[in-house]
Amino acid sequence: MIWGILFWISIFIILHTYVLFPLILKALASKKEQNDILFTREDDLPFISIIMAVHNEEKVIIEKVRSIFHTDYPEEQIELLIGSDASTDKTNEILHIYSSDNPGLLFYSFDERRGKAEVINELREKARGELLVLSDANVMFSDNTLFEMAKHFKNKEIGLVGSNLLNSNVDKTGISIQESSFISRELRLKYYEGKIWGTMMGAFGGCYALRYELYSPVPEGYTVDDFYITMRVLEKKKKCIQENNAICYEDVQNQIKEEFRRKIRISSGNFQDLFLPFQSFFSYFLESG
Repeated sequence: MIWGILFWISIFIILHTYVLFPLILKALASKKEQNDILFTREDDLPFISIIMAVHNEEKVIIEKVRSIFHTDYPEEQIELLIGSDASTDKTNEILHIYSSDNPGLLFYSFDERRGKAEVINELREKARGELLVLSDANVMFSDNTLFEMAKHFKNKEIGLVGSNLLNSNVDKTGISIQESSFISRELRLKYYEGKIWGTMMGAFGGCYALRYELYSPVPEGYTVDDFYITMRVLEKKKKCIQENNAICYEDVQNQIKEEFRRKIRISSGNFQDLFLPFQSFFSYFLESG
């Protein structure tokens, strides 16, 4: 008897996760309006600091930099800070050339491997923007990516805005179709959550924007910085939303070994975030005792 009950409870949990919960979110979101307190293109738009930590990205870094400076956001309102985390290919050489010709590109080369979290923490201290945009080297901007995120920050309640990832080079072989479907579904759920409650559960780490003062330095060794930063924004009582018109592009992963390795990193990062409140509690207890 008890095994039968456990079986049907398990079935219900699975159905709730993959069917009922998304349908409930969609129904609730249909009755809500997205943020309508927006900057227009005629307004004085906020200055943006785009921050990137890179390691051995010679294959994509030129296209990435060009995609940033070819957006329709006012170029004088953008600075790009790139930190090379001990790259051993031609990434540093390429960025030295680009930074010498473009005063809006600030390049920092680190000789010892630090990890993404430490690099973006340091670059944030050098940034001048009212808004920070954190992005990965393999995520390409479209013309409207920056403006569509930045427009929401006229609303003082908005603390973080995520972009909308579209996958390119989806192949019929491998896992790219499944992975593309998964990512699209996740972004759709984030959009619903942000629209209903303003509490999107973790921005898409490839490209998102937040207010400078709401950035929380990522602890050393953390592997899922985007989720950590989003949660800290929510802790400060600011809203996190998804903007589907802020389009960017990424080649979807097609190799199951590489995707499995990425899922391991994400899962370990989730456990780090899960135990963070306990770590904070014990640290406070030891210091006060």
